[in-house]
Amino acid sequence: MPAARKTTAEKAAEKVVEAQKEQLENAFKASSEAATKNIEKSFEMTKKTMDEAVKGFDEIAAFSKENVDAMMASSNAATKGLESMNAEIMAYSKSAMEDSMAAMKALTGAKNLREYFDIQNAMMKSSYDRYVAESSKFSEMGLKIMSEVAEPVNARMAVVMEKMAAPIARA
Repeated sequence: MPAARKTTAEKAAEKVVEAQKEQLENAFKASSEAATKNIEKSFEMTKKTMDEAVKGFDEIAAFSKENVDAMMASSNAATKGLESMNAEIMAYSKSAMEDSMAAMKALTGAKNLREYFDIQNAMMKSSYDRYVAESSKFSEMGLKIMSEVAEPVNARMAVVMEKMAAPIARA
């Protein structure tokens, strides 16, 4: 038998080898394509997760900044309120001192004991009435200051409660 002629068994063996080679190449190609798709899908999921995380961090940063801004507004309101209250206290103290000095002058000018007690009685009544009026004024100022101080914080608390309630409402 010449070498150029192949037997049927050799031809059949070559066909089997070719078929297996083709199957192996197809399996490798399919496996490579599947791996590539899985890697691409993994990258997409990772990118999506990172984008969501960055967005979440941005929201947290903005939320924190708004909280700091609210605290600064509250602090500024407290400072302004206390400054105005301090000015009122100083004005009241100065006026009370002037009234006391005028009363002392009037008391030292009394001609008799009866006039002395009448001046002292009028001075005590006037001092008490002014004290009650100023106390009421300071109470109102204090309430107003507290309201102004609490307003920015209350507004932020409303936002926090709204953000906390949103996931619950979706559930």
